[in-house]
Amino acid sequence: MSGRLAKRLFGVALPLAVLAAAMAGDTARSGTLLENTDLTGATVWVGRPAVGDVAMFAITPLPTAGNQKIEITGVSLRRATDGVRLRGARIYRSADFGDRILLAWQSRNGPEYDPHLRPSTDLIGATLQGPDDHQQFWMVEFGVCRSGDLSISELLFRYRHGSREYQQVVKVRLEIRHVEPGPPCA
Repeated sequence: MSGRLAKRLFGVALPLAVLAAAMAGDTARSGTLLENTDLTGATVWVGRPAVGDVAMFAITPLPTAGNQKIEITGVSLRRATDGVRLRGARIYRSADFGDRILLAWQSRNGPEYDPHLRPSTDLIGATLQGPDDHQQFWMVEFGVCRSGDLSISELLFRYRHGSREYQQVVKVRLEIRHVEPGPPCA
């Protein structure tokens, strides 16, 4: 084999080896313990926020298959337009909102229904088991980081079942419409 060909093969093999090593470091398996993960039956949206604002969307609490006990270890964006930055996910009780479920909120709405002013727990670290609790709802919070129309179509949930880590895609239809220019996203 000529020296040139060997250098070319090494130049191709090295990036592939680095990519394979990086992928091998994530031991999460594809999971199926979260049920009803297609939440695209309706579009939840907020309109006319400014860059730098916060938007929150409700998603249905996800039941677990076969009454299995899992612990949520992470939530991240899997498919979204540029300009959306995930800030967190929290669990709320409908009783703290007058027995209502708040579908969406943005910082321009003011304090009346501000989820930040209501009791909540972090979804990350929460233990889920069995059917969903109709007395609660989950809200996912995003920073609005560019003008225009923004959307989120997939979230990636990570969870632990026993000693193993899993990840599972949740399909959503969340839209932030007509974002106005504003100060930079923090």
